[in-house]
Amino acid sequence: MTTNAEASGPRPRSFFTPTRIIIYGIIIVAALYYLLPLYVMITTSLKGLPEIRIGNIFAPPLEVTFEPRVKARTSACTGLTCNGLAPGFWNSVKITLPSTIVSVFIAAVSGYALVNWRFKGSEFFFTVLLLGSFIPYQVMLYPR
Repeated sequence: MTTNAEASGPRPRSFFTPTRIIIYGIIIVAALYYLLPLYVMITTSLKGLPEIRIGNIFAPPLEVTFEPRVKARTSACTGLTCNGLAPGFWNSVKITLPSTIVSVFIAAVSGYALVNWRFKGSEFFFTVLLLGSFIPYQVMLYPR
């Protein structure tokens, strides 16, 4: 058996190319930019009211407390009642889950029909639907 001392095939490329470094740097900065409000929301929800009043929203909580969450869930006043936010949360869940399931089902059936049913103008119809999905719903609202 003979072995070839020379390497064959293309030369392996370096992972750290200047283009990749720039692209990953931009992605990391964008991710941090979009995750910063989530960080502020979570850290603020774990602080007590005196600590929130200090005003440093980026500082981690000195003392982690769940008391404001419990108070909001059980005894916060919304409208005329002081039942907390729990009933409204469960009403939102009751509306969101079925509407999401129905929307996904209708979208899946429609997508299947668009892929498999070819008719005259189907490409134009698909293009109009695709472009229409990028128009925000608020643009369609007309003031009275």
